[in-house]
Amino acid sequence: MQGLVQAMQTQAHTQAALQSQLETQFRQKSVLASTWMDAHDMLASISIDANPNVAVHGCGRLAP
Repeated sequence: MQGLVQAMQTQAHTQAALQSQLETQFRQKSVLASTWMDAHDMLASISIDANPNVAVHGCGRLAP
């Protein structure tokens, strides 16, 4: 019986550690995506400001 209790405690600790790792990864990916979007928006703004006569699609490609 004592072995079962110890196994259940180990499983609970392992599950908590894995959950924490997943949450950390999610936060890191969210920050990375946010940073990438901020940089993308900033670069799109700079390219439009550099030549206001050029039409740019939302993805940054030049319009035909």
